[in-house]
Amino acid sequence: EEYNQQKEYESDADPYNDDDDMAEEDSAKPRGAAARGGDAPEEELEEGSFKAVLKNINQRRNAARQNKLTDSDLREKAHSLVREMHLAVSRDNAARARKRPAIYKLELLDKVVLSLLRSDLQPHLLDAKVLDGLAEWMRPSQVDKTLPAQTIRTRIIEILPQVNITLHNLENNRLFGKVMAYLSKHPKELRQNRDKLTELIRRWSREIFT
Repeated sequence: EEYNQQKEYESDADPYNDDDDMAEEDSAKPRGAAARGGDAPEEELEEGSFKAVLKNINQRRNAARQNKLTDSDLREKAHSLVREMHLAVSRDNAARARKRPAIYKLELLDKVVLSLLRSDLQPHLLDAKVLDGLAEWMRPSQVDKTLPAQTIRTRIIEILPQVNITLHNLENNRLFGKVMAYLSKHPKELRQNRDKLTELIRRWSREIFT
């Protein structure tokens, strides 16, 4: 009877023996490529991502080519901006006459500054007499004789050295030179602005007399 009990015990599975479970786990584990999540699908995913990047780059290049403006487009853009500048002056004068805030030049200021800094647009702006527009922006108000906002004066004076103003431009936009000379000596103009204008006027004078 003891022998039969011993045989029965030995035939039962050992509850602390994990060999059977390990065998099942081993048989359930994927092998080769499947064990790594599948190398082939991963390579396909990387290749697909690379193709997507290339496609995006090509789309951007094509869009840039399509958005490239012709000389005719740039000329129209320049004349349109100069018209906007003169309109802003008229609206600000009308607002001052009604004792209301003059905000139209300020609203257009960023567009003017960024346009003047564009190498492709700057020559067309100069041909469109943007300097006359700048002179109107920088001169004292025709309504109450006050200077334009300090922000307008400072930002325009800061970018003037980056504008390729030639002797031809100065001769065709004489009001611009007069207004810059006036501001360079105005007691209410910021000292740093007066210094920059004085240096610019000296540079322009050398071009005139050489």
